[in-house]
Amino acid sequence: MSARTRIELHSSSSSEEERTVTEQDPTVNLGERFRLLASYTQGRRFPGQLGVRSKQVNQQQKVHEVKSEVLSTTTNEDVPAFKSVNNIDAIGVYGTRDGKFERLLLEPVVNLQELQKLVWNGCPPGRRSICWKLLLGYLPQSSGRRVEVLSRKREEYHIWVQEHYDVDDIDKSEDELRILHQIKIDVPRTAALGFLPSKNDGFRKSIERILYVRSIRNPGTSYVQGMNDLVIPFMSVFLSDFCSEETDRLDKTASSCNELFDAEADCYWCLCKVLDYIQENYTFAQPGVQKTCFHFSELVKLLDGDLHQHLKQEGVDFLQFGFRWINCLLLREIPFALVPRLWDTYVAENNQVGDFVAYFCAALLLNWSADLKALDFQGIIVFLQRLPTDNWTLVEVSNTQLTAVFCSRILTLPHPHT
Repeated sequence: MSARTRIELHSSSSSEEERTVTEQDPTVNLGERFRLLASYTQGRRFPGQLGVRSKQVNQQQKVHEVKSEVLSTTTNEDVPAFKSVNNIDAIGVYGTRDGKFERLLLEPVVNLQELQKLVWNGCPPGRRSICWKLLLGYLPQSSGRRVEVLSRKREEYHIWVQEHYDVDDIDKSEDELRILHQIKIDVPRTAALGFLPSKNDGFRKSIERILYVRSIRNPGTSYVQGMNDLVIPFMSVFLSDFCSEETDRLDKTASSCNELFDAEADCYWCLCKVLDYIQENYTFAQPGVQKTCFHFSELVKLLDGDLHQHLKQEGVDFLQFGFRWINCLLLREIPFALVPRLWDTYVAENNQVGDFVAYFCAALLLNWSADLKALDFQGIIVFLQRLPTDNWTLVEVSNTQLTAVFCSRILTLPHPHT
């Protein structure tokens, strides 16, 4: 194994010095201790810094430096102070930070690096739409160009719908009909479709058009099951630009408005950008999903060797449950009301989102380490296919993200072929 791909902390071949560090320091003894750390700190996030690291440093020094860095940020005003579950609501959590977003967004040219830092920590619902569009490059930084760019991109998408989707089936190729048929099967099964007015066929048609046009214009990835889930976060957020009510209570007449078609175009462009970041997840044999799942497995092996060994002994392959987690970017694993908050971080991570997902999966799994160790194969699979997250709030999501960040600061993602 080369230095470039070396894992910085090993479970099976680490030195005695490294073992001593993790055994004696209760804060960094991984697994359960990461969750204890997350429960009493609100750590500074590190947007764009979750990628593979190659620099080799003294492990003991690095662990203590990272621990000090995380613990020193407990009063960071950029992070909502989650005192208890009972005081969490969208306005209360983000209200103190909304002024920072407003000042930044009112600038003639938005500073994307500063916006990235703010969005990583969570975006106020009323600011989410424009922030996502800016960070994904759909809207230009210059406020003076946005109206013209937005109009042009929406019109471009509408033309593509007419060229590809609205044509008669007789003019579509056999492969195009097969793709459209699969999309029409998958859309009604889409996770969290209930957060849109699902009885209204207009919203389903919007999702169909987005996925079909994207597949035709991107033949390298085309359409893969799971992409349909990824449309919903964008649709629910962007519809709020045109509707005064929450997206789970939208009036049915909204689908007949031109605004829905504009929101559809916005969803198309932003979905395409996210899929560009993780396109290997959707090419032939989905190597990106397999690579991220490998990283996920290796991280758990380093963080909680006992849990990893138990899963192995019971014959549980990480792909058996991790494939869905990664393929759908964990959208099916937490309540949809919390998904936009998680996607704030995805959007801020840009092309590093694949690495972040690996760390977040590991941190998520460690929440139930003790429960999983007490289960057999069947019990483990059932548990992981239906995680007990129904009662989760922003508290649990924030703590899991903090654990993921802490892990990323002391571990290097391994290479799948070394």
